[in-house]
Amino acid sequence: MKSFEEQYKELQSIVEGLEKGEVDLEKSIAQFKKGLELLKSLRGQLSKVENELKEIDTNFSEES
Repeated sequence: MKSFEEQYKELQSIVEGLEKGEVDLEKSIAQFKKGLELLKSLRGQLSKVENELKEIDTNFSEES
């Protein structure tokens, strides 16, 4: 699995390509789908990290 940063860069590249409109419709649809998959993965990773940080904060607050 690619790192968060690698996935984010790939998503940025897809978005830039779609915004330029330089690819045909079929490739645009495939790229859009890939972008959605990347977005879902990135959101999942962020959610996991957010939960870990909340747990760390909770544990730290309880110890103080």
